[in-house]
Amino acid sequence: MSGRLYFSALICASLAAGFAQLGCLAGANAQALSDAQAQELKRHIAAAERAQVEVDPKGTLFECNSGLRIDPKSRKLLGLAADACRDLENFDQAMKFANQLVALDPQDIAGHRVRMRLYTFRNDRKLSKQELNDLLSMSRCKNITAADYENRASRFKLSYPELALADLKAARKLGTENEEHSLMVEALACEKLGKHKEAVAIYTKLIKDYPLGNHLRRRAKAYGRWNKLDLQKADLEEAERVHRGLYNGAPFRSKSHK
Repeated sequence: MSGRLYFSALICASLAAGFAQLGCLAGANAQALSDAQAQELKRHIAAAERAQVEVDPKGTLFECNSGLRIDPKSRKLLGLAADACRDLENFDQAMKFANQLVALDPQDIAGHRVRMRLYTFRNDRKLSKQELNDLLSMSRCKNITAADYENRASRFKLSYPELALADLKAARKLGTENEEHSLMVEALACEKLGKHKEAVAIYTKLIKDYPLGNHLRRRAKAYGRWNKLDLQKADLEEAERVHRGLYNGAPFRSKSHK
């Protein structure tokens, strides 16, 4: 009887060892499949980024959808997909991707930045401002830059000039990244509000720091709206001289002359 028990135990032990070995092999295969999927995912991300650079939103979205079938929680692909849908003017689908990105980590600024860009694109002043306020209130937002304010100011300079000026003021507190562009946006917002004297002062600062014909022409327009016709004429003549000096005597031709 003891012999039978011995052989039964031996058989059980052998079977257990065999199953354990099979389990190890299965785990190895699963790991290999996971590695293969990871490589395929990287290829889709690279292709999506390349399509975005080539301004191909349809191609970007195709690669994103292919990659998201492998990893539905890929933060990079969700962000790219949201931007692609925005470029395709499919705002609802873009917002779905952005909301998925935020849901993965509500305290991460990346998802909120994507969503803020969508609201800005739609000129939704209330929600864009709320999103930005959420960004600033997060504990992990200490690395936020002035670009968040500057980008929205650039979008809102004509539709919501008051908000644009407020955003530029906030951006300067954080350290403006592109002072020339910031001043141009500020001047255009002032013009939209009818603050021609303030706009001229800003253009004057631009011309002093960046002596370009384009800034002279913009100040000339501001002078015209301010009914300072002599100063407008002088700026246009100076802009022409600057342009000829930069382009070997070639006269300036605006788009309206084409």
